[in-house]
Amino acid sequence: MSRTRQPKLHRSRPKYGSKWTGLHYQCFQILVDGDLATNFDRGQFLLTNSNDWQSFWQKVHAGTNTQPPLIPVDFSDHDVVAFVQGNQATDGYSLRSTAVLTSQTGSSISFVEQTPGPMCPVISRPSNRYLIIQTPKLIEPVSFKISTVTHDCR
Repeated sequence: MSRTRQPKLHRSRPKYGSKWTGLHYQCFQILVDGDLATNFDRGQFLLTNSNDWQSFWQKVHAGTNTQPPLIPVDFSDHDVVAFVQGNQATDGYSLRSTAVLTSQTGSSISFVEQTPGPMCPVISRPSNRYLIIQTPKLIEPVSFKISTVTHDCR
């Protein structure tokens, strides 16, 4: 008997504790954590409807050999947030989303971008990491907080 595996929901982790009143940490689901290895420009994207989602999906995968099927999203209850790292000359980069916060006045999405340190062994091949997450409907305006961490491979 086979079992269908449910998608894993990631709980936002409060970095500064819960002393800030009015902020709500939201769960999110990672839809894609991958490497485009294409020339798609760096950026953060909020997608709130199926037309924008389909257009983004086609553009972000335009330089790939085969376009993966569009991941279904119910935009009546959810939004999609994407972060594309931009072109890098080597591998060794990674992205992760650490928090999705909402309040009555807006939302904030936090990402951590990891870069390889000078002692890290990397392969000289183009890289363009991207991360796409599904969130509950966000309150606009939405701000993005990007932290960069250099990995120490010693």
